[in-house]
Amino acid sequence: MSDLFLKAIQRTISSPEERETVPANAETEIESDPSPVKDEILDLINGLQPAFDRDVPKAAHTLNLAQLPEKLVGVASSDSPNAKSGFEQARVLRTRVLEMMRSTKFRTLMISSPVSGDGKTLVSTNLAFILSQVDKRVLLVDADLRRGGVREFLNIHPTSGLNTYLVNGDSFQEVCWQVNPKLTIVPTAALGNGAGELLNGSRMQSFLASAREHFDIVIVDSPPLFPIADAQILLRFIDAVLLVTCAGHTPFDLAKKAVDLLQGKLVGTILNSSDESHSHSHYYYQEGALASR
Repeated sequence: MSDLFLKAIQRTISSPEERETVPANAETEIESDPSPVKDEILDLINGLQPAFDRDVPKAAHTLNLAQLPEKLVGVASSDSPNAKSGFEQARVLRTRVLEMMRSTKFRTLMISSPVSGDGKTLVSTNLAFILSQVDKRVLLVDADLRRGGVREFLNIHPTSGLNTYLVNGDSFQEVCWQVNPKLTIVPTAALGNGAGELLNGSRMQSFLASAREHFDIVIVDSPPLFPIADAQILLRFIDAVLLVTCAGHTPFDLAKKAVDLLQGKLVGTILNSSDESHSHSHYYYQEGALASR
């Protein structure tokens, strides 16, 4: 991760006392094309051949997402400037992820953050939904066993999920919830104590092996990296990581610590806006980092 990116997030997410002085004309981010052309998307898709010919396993359940949160891409009114901008910028993020999939051949992508409240579930859920629109077989896994962030974000109340797979021995199909023909979600209920041991067990490795076999990309919404070790345990079984930070919220020292910890698997960083009135983020790209504001 470049020093340039660390300077950019230091100016944005640290307290005024912690900020490093950076020249006003310093380059801190490179804006991506906000409207990637259709041919570019098709070229990326055609370059990503499924690793397996098997169909997505038949999910035991179907999720009726009649009332989706406004922060989900495509839900807010199409006349809303925030909705239009959010959809276009989510497409930019999708394009970058497809590019990285083609170049690095990763199949499992963990979305994590230094601390709770940085917006990782917002990013992982939106990314899963928009990737499923380009004929990718997508599995979104809620691996935050202490909270169940995807379940909370979508306001759903499933009776089975990753928690019942790990604790009760449910089958892979029994914990899959179909959202649309290309998108499947494995939610979880909050378990609290024992989460780290469950994530470190053979059942979790078996789960991810099944996920890799049946889906083109597995997006894992993980716990925050600090102060608990759950996300760091998951790192051993994951191909790549996107790190989510939040302007005005993420302590700079923990953001830097997270970048150092994830070296070797970190493929990008997303910087969320501190303006909570906006429903969607604006994504930017620079070498080794994805940022939003």
